[in-house]
Amino acid sequence: MTNPTHFPAADGIRGFACLIVLALHTVVIFFEATNPALAGAPKIGVWLFFVLSAFLLSSKLASTGFSWATLSDYAGGRALRIVPLFLISVLVYALAGVITWQQAVETMTLTAGPMHFWTIPVELKFYVALPAVVFVLAGAFRYAGTLGVALTTLAGIYIQQMLWPYWATPQSSIITSWYFSSFLCGTCIAICYRATDGARLAKYRDVLGSLILVAIIASIPGARYMLLDTPMTNDLLDKHLPLSILWCAFILLFVGGSGTIGELLQHKWIVLVGAWSYPIYLFHFLILVVTAKFFPGNLPAAAGAFIASIIVGGLVHKWVEFPLNKLRTRTTERRKAAITSQAGHHAVAGAGKRH
Repeated sequence: MTNPTHFPAADGIRGFACLIVLALHTVVIFFEATNPALAGAPKIGVWLFFVLSAFLLSSKLASTGFSWATLSDYAGGRALRIVPLFLISVLVYALAGVITWQQAVETMTLTAGPMHFWTIPVELKFYVALPAVVFVLAGAFRYAGTLGVALTTLAGIYIQQMLWPYWATPQSSIITSWYFSSFLCGTCIAICYRATDGARLAKYRDVLGSLILVAIIASIPGARYMLLDTPMTNDLLDKHLPLSILWCAFILLFVGGSGTIGELLQHKWIVLVGAWSYPIYLFHFLILVVTAKFFPGNLPAAAGAFIASIIVGGLVHKWVEFPLNKLRTRTTERRKAAITSQAGHHAVAGAGKRH
């Protein structure tokens, strides 16, 4: 049995999502005339982030269980992983004059989400609810297997859509309820994937994966216009549920690293981008906006800003994110050591009383 929380292509998929967001933001910010054709397209990568995050965190929780120690590790880990770097980035944007100080305060208190910052409140709020979601779906699996997980997930999506239908989602809303089904899909496939250990995945995964990518590309307004001569509208902005379902299938097919696409997703450069994806995501918008202000419509400047975003993300990862991750690991290890030591003392005390 392989490690149920180790997925060879996970970082690569994260890097792929990051590159989608970065590349499309670069195009629409530097070349404003492309906006009708690419309206909502950068969010395609965001939906992949949402599903993948739910998948990976759900897999870990389902594996480690729901003790107070596990949940405290989970909460502390999420907080150290996201909050410090998020706050630093908001301050940098305010100091650079890209957002106002009032916007900075509202963003840091999770009451607003200018530009790309809207995703952080959405994810943080879902992470609070995630253990309960995993607990329910894991329970459904224990009682009724993968069918129970699927039916419970469908029921959850139905109820959520009755209250917050995806086609009515406000643009870049910070309210998690609108996107709950996207995360729920990620948790669903995490429970099912862990149960089957990937043994029942399709034989023709590369063909299916290619069809999924073609379908996602075809959903972009410009692509639809070329293929079907349909008007270029911004209706892609709220299609997170159908796109999340497609991304779920993509993750199931390739997160284990199988197939040609799975092997490509394990290439060292895309894995590296995946490791740096969070700081790249946080700071890329600043780099693109400031550079485009001085060099609008300039292709070399756009390429330079694209590369600079990756480099800055790597530097922030090295000097800020990586030390925070080490702190998180040390804190977890000390707490586990303290629990083990305490348990040992209790065992010795109990033996002494028996004698």
